[in-house]
Amino acid sequence: MGGRDGNTLSSYNTRVFSTKRKQCVFCSTPITNANASREDTVPKWLQVELGIASENVEPTLTTPTGEQLAQRIHPVAQLRTGGVCRKCNNGWMSQLENAVQPILRPVMKSERSLKSLTKAERHVVARWAAKTAYMLDQGGLEPRVALAHVEALYANAPHLPEGVFVFSRQQIRTRPWYYIVGAWWKHGQLTGDAQEKVEKSSYKIALQFGDLILIVVFWPLKRWGYRTGRNELFLLWPRTAVVKEYDHPDPPNISESDAACRRYSITISVVPHHGSQGFIPGLRATV
Repeated sequence: MGGRDGNTLSSYNTRVFSTKRKQCVFCSTPITNANASREDTVPKWLQVELGIASENVEPTLTTPTGEQLAQRIHPVAQLRTGGVCRKCNNGWMSQLENAVQPILRPVMKSERSLKSLTKAERHVVARWAAKTAYMLDQGGLEPRVALAHVEALYANAPHLPEGVFVFSRQQIRTRPWYYIVGAWWKHGQLTGDAQEKVEKSSYKIALQFGDLILIVVFWPLKRWGYRTGRNELFLLWPRTAVVKEYDHPDPPNISESDAACRRYSITISVVPHHGSQGFIPGLRATV
């Protein structure tokens, strides 16, 4: 829908990938019966920590208007993502899980603040958030994340895929966990080619574990910046990036964990910089 300020609030939920993988989604190693593995989409240590192993998860595919198209129901303990080789699963992915546990445990319980995390700790949590978000996405009914990003997380280990940001927030839980995948953006008017690129490539994946909310986002157009509500989200990564804040005219008071995940994900918006790719001049994108 169009706004009076020239912005557009769009929801892009139309990309479909094949779920049949003949090679590892991370390292591209051919998968055989000898090296096939199935990653626990929600890590086992986290299932135990939050007491959610027997909880049902219901991946649901809907239209932008809310019409349900498909749904699956699985206990969390049985939620696994294929297309991962044993070397990746038992190697760097297992190492990342071991590294993040002592950081996440006190943060998920609000025993430690996000601002207290060191640069190295923020990097570990951001990479773990991206890995977990990608596994949830790849195991869903309508994956949005391009395989190039999944591969880049493995191939360029010191960094996250280019253009990927991770936002975070601590909020008292009303449920042990929740996640939502989509691509809702408030943005200025775009050219047709830019609109198509955003539709095919952008994503927002919000994860809530205990008192911690993590939001992994990607906007594919160059020379745009992110905007968030003032004091609503903490930028976990890239640590030195500049994110503009705005004062929400009617800031809501959200106490429910799932509603907070949805709300803070949706309200991350983008603003064009000088020479922004795909932006039609004359319609300023302001919230």
